[in-house]
Amino acid sequence: MTPLRPLITLISTLILIASIYLLWTWYQGEVVQRPDATFAVHRENWRLWSGGFLLVWSFLGRWPTILLLARPDTDPMKKESEEGVVITGAEGETLQLYFHGPAGAPTLLLTHGWSLDHSVWQYAVRDLSKEFRMVTWDLPGLGRSTATKVSLSNTSVRAAVADGRLKQAKFALAA
Repeated sequence: MTPLRPLITLISTLILIASIYLLWTWYQGEVVQRPDATFAVHRENWRLWSGGFLLVWSFLGRWPTILLLARPDTDPMKKESEEGVVITGAEGETLQLYFHGPAGAPTLLLTHGWSLDHSVWQYAVRDLSKEFRMVTWDLPGLGRSTATKVSLSNTSVRAAVADGRLKQAKFALAA
């Protein structure tokens, strides 16, 4: 069971309850007195349409959401064979670095999240490497980097001067 399952179940239940409430209040309507002293039931159509939509969404699940939100990738990335710089640490671990963009441009260092690799940045690298020197890397033990034990102390200093490519570069860290 995924950690989001209880939250998704709660949201789905709330959508179902909201649809039932809207449909019930539409059915009940509001009794109004006409100018000729007769009574009529006034029903607001938006309650019927909103309740019906939410009820369909609740029972069909993710399919309406996919139809409304999912769009095909209009500019898919093609996997290129990348040659990066390999830095070897004191204990045999390796750190894989990839460089993109002009060498004299301001440098941006992009770090991926846990269990991913440098390829998550492929769209950003494609778009930003025209103006910036983009450096992506694989965390120790992930992607093409290896680790005997996960420690950035040995490799992070060497990464800053990898073949002199990052010498005197100014970095701005962003999360």
